[in-house]
Formats: sequence, C-alpha cells, structure tokens
Amino acid sequence: IGTREEGYLCANDASFQPFLRYLPATAKKGGKMPMIVYLHGYSPSLNIINWSGFPSNLLEFARAENFCLVAPFARGNTDFQGIGEQDVLNAMAEMIKRYPIDEERIILAGISMGGMGVWTLGAHHPDLFAGLLILAGRGDYYYWQKVKRDNLPAYKQRLIDTEFAMSLLPNLRNIPIFCAHGENDSLVPVGEARHIVAAVRKVNPNVTYIEVPEADHWIF
Repeated sequence: IGTREEGYLCANDASFQPFLRYLPATAKKGGKMPMIVYLHGYSPSLNIINWSGFPSNLLEFARAENFCLVAPFARGNTDFQGIGEQDVLNAMAEMIKRYPIDEERIILAGISMGGMGVWTLGAHHPDLFAGLLILAGRGDYYYWQKVKRDNLPAYKQRLIDTEFAMSLLPNLRNIPIFCAHGENDSLVPVGEARHIVAAVRKVNPNVTYIEVPEADHWIF
C-alpha cells in the first residue's frame, strides 16, 4: 500500500514510461477500489527523473475515502495529446491489470495543463470515466489563441478539432463534470473556464462550476 513509482514498456517505441500510484490500506482486504487518474500541470523543468507527485490534499482525500490514485508521466509537457494521451490510457490499463480497480468508478482529474488534458481525454473517451474534475484548465484552442477557425488552413482545423473538447461537445453530454477556477488566475485567465463551461452546459446540465474568490492559479 501507499505511494510507489511503477512503469511499463511502451509498445510504440520500446521505451520505459513511469507512473506514480497510490493504494489505500483497504487494498489489503481485496475487493474493487475506485481510482482517480491525476494529470499534472506544465513545468519547463519537468523530465522523466524530476516530475510531479500527487497534491497533498488529493492524497488526504484518497486515504480518507479509500481511492487508488495514478499519475502518468505522459512524456512530460505534451498537453496530454498524441503520445501523452496514449501514455495516460496505458497507465490506466496497467493499474487495472495489476490491481483490483473498479472500472465503473474511475475519475479523471487534472490541473492547468492537466485540466486541459481532462477536457481532451474526457471528450475522446467518455465511456472510460465516471466523472471529470478540471481545475484551472482550458478547453478551446481558438478562444485560447484568439484566432478564428476559418482563418486557419484546413489541416490545422482538423488537428485542433481532433484534440480540443470544444469541437467534441456531444461526447460530454452524459458525464458528470466538476470545474473550478481561481477568479484572479494569472496563468490561465478565468474567462477560459467560463467559456468552456457555458458551452458544455448547452449539451450537459450536470456541470458544477466554482470560481474561487481572489484565488490565483494554484487552487488544488
């Protein structure tokens, strides 16, 4: 039980990819356990040796509520797209293979870059998750970059529409979503959250949104 770094050999490129996992004390008793998949934020100094762990209060929650946790490295700063997304799915599959995970109770959570990753993976694979938790994340590339879709070449439109939740809203219509953002976020402006939440609510009323008064980016 407890926290340990594990890993797997990736079939894509025969590389070893790490993930951090936590097992609660109830793991000793057997039976299926719920799991939170935590997607880390961006850091310019992040690498395969020096990368983030679990937020302390997420660990406290997991201990109190008997949740497993897994944090994929996901190739570092990939926005959890492409090979980064595949590594998240691989880490989840390894946890399910190695431990008695309740596949009906897997929550996808992330902050900042990881929050954007939650929007992406949640829209790509809504069948895999019982709920989404997005903190200080964004979900619409065009709003983020302040560009109009029609002003970009068709191939760029296709790439962006494939990776960002704003173009995949119908996929989110049946999944519970909790989103929170700091009112004074200096890295990801609060307008990003207001924008994507308003759009998602048009297809899914089961969205809880909280703005933390006077808070900056680091709200976990």
